[in-house]
Amino acid sequence: MVLFLLGLGGCTGALSSDRAAYVANDCGGIKDEALHDECLLFAVEAAPADADALCGAVLRAHFKDACYFMAADAAKVTGEEAAQACRRAGVYAHLCLGHVILRDFEGNNPDTLPPREMVEKLRDIHRRYGRPDAETRGRVLDAVKARAATDPSTCAELPDYCAALAGK
Repeated sequence: MVLFLLGLGGCTGALSSDRAAYVANDCGGIKDEALHDECLLFAVEAAPADADALCGAVLRAHFKDACYFMAADAAKVTGEEAAQACRRAGVYAHLCLGHVILRDFEGNNPDTLPPREMVEKLRDIHRRYGRPDAETRGRVLDAVKARAATDPSTCAELPDYCAALAGK
């Protein structure tokens, strides 16, 4: 396994289709299903652009879902591309979108925004990815709580959110 992973060291994010097939075949030589699938997970992390070939060779459904999640995460996709990629992550679709939302939010540098703008940015990102209102409210409350811990003026600007936090 170590030699296989060292062989991936020269990857730049995408394998040629021949190389992806070789990696899938190389992992295919591993008889233990868990190790076989784990081998492919390492490969897709190094080469997320080859998710179709690599994840397609994963044997167990649970690991196949994880493979697509890892591919989307490693590719650092956002927007509609991320929504499509995360749909393929099956049971991990929710976590996958959570990572995308966090990446999108961090890309907007929330720490530099005033608290009310931070909340609106977070709500906008959640709407864009079609997240349920309850999840959005929970994420917003988490963000307000984190901000209030370091910036006491947060609750002066967002008293309704701080009141909700106090009632938890």
